Amino acid sequence: MTRLHIHAPKGTYLAQVRRRGCRNWETLGKPVRSKTTAANRAVTTMLVREEYKRARVLFCAEWYDPIVVMEASV
Repeated sequence: MTRLHIHAPKGTYLAQVRRRGCRNWETLGKPVRSKTTAANRAVTTMLVREEYKRARVLFCAEWYDPIVVMEASV
């Protein structure tokens, strides 16, 4: 008999934005469970406030390093 392993880690998504010429990313709000909510938060902030030129969404799970899920730039 074989066993089936489904890889579906539980974690949260972080929305981050960055200003032009800066190295540090600024986290927006608290971590959320939906990647669409995090992406909406990051892109909306980037488009409304002109000083931000890049946005990204990170997936953070307990046993893994953060993974970049989405990245956008103007």
